[in-house]
Amino acid sequence: MLRFLVQRCLFALLTLFFAAFIIFYTIEILPGDPAQIMLGVNASPESLAALRTQLGLDRSVIMRFTAWIIDLAQLDFGISLIHGDRIANILQQRLTVTIPLALIALVFSTLTAFLFGSLSALYRRRMPDYLIAILSQVGIALPNFWLGILLILGFSVGLRWLPSGGFPGWEAGIDAGIRSLILPAIAIALPQAATLLRIVRTALIDSMAQDFYRTAQAKGLSPALALIKHGFRNALVPILTILGLQLAYLLAGVIVIENVFVLPGLGRLLLQATGQRDLIMIREIIFLAVVATILINLLIDIAYGFVDPRLRKVSSNE
Repeated sequence: MLRFLVQRCLFALLTLFFAAFIIFYTIEILPGDPAQIMLGVNASPESLAALRTQLGLDRSVIMRFTAWIIDLAQLDFGISLIHGDRIANILQQRLTVTIPLALIALVFSTLTAFLFGSLSALYRRRMPDYLIAILSQVGIALPNFWLGILLILGFSVGLRWLPSGGFPGWEAGIDAGIRSLILPAIAIALPQAATLLRIVRTALIDSMAQDFYRTAQAKGLSPALALIKHGFRNALVPILTILGLQLAYLLAGVIVIENVFVLPGLGRLLLQATGQRDLIMIREIIFLAVVATILINLLIDIAYGFVDPRLRKVSSNE
């Protein structure tokens, strides 16, 4: 198991290094002068010269990339020229919104998918299965931003149960903060759950067709209990695969939904930085998203090893 973990961690670090190089080089090959892009066409020559020096444009690309990697290793993301503050401080503030939003969406999506996917498998080719299939197709077809607008119209404008947007801050209370994240989390989670529950249904049906499931029922277990005790573990590998992919797409969904609900999170910050031509901020946000994606894939790979020990043996023999 230790060798399996070391191999996966080394592969993740190597992937992260190449991703960092691609991100850095992509910013470098943008047409035009980066200082001119950030300050605009009306900037004075003195301001442009000062910014070029601050960005290290008077040094070679390799030296700038090496310095950036060293700064990242020390969690030094530099200073935003637009905000006039350290990027690490800005990211920390925005992550206090984005991370809870993503976690709430993840929990809601996973629980919904497992609940309705299990019901669909247990009642296969019966009325509950058909109804869940219809609802899942609707959920897949609905864009999350359109779903967010419908949720605002229904639960904020119509019923007045939840706020339509904005974030009061955690200092206003945990209840107020969570209330402001419920609708955007649902808007992110429902399309994800609609896709995942189809995979859960298929994986569970495959498990229910195996001899161990029929043996468990022959020993007196009900179909639902046999599924919980014996079916889920054997169905987890394909489910984890799709779940890992969905977690990566969840980051993209956060960017859209944060703007629909006017949440001061990482996604809204990225769009603001794009409009303000803050290349340094854009680079750091993209790198942070890549780190999150690679970390998610690493955790999924480790989960594979715990769920199916045969994968650890295959990895060790390679």
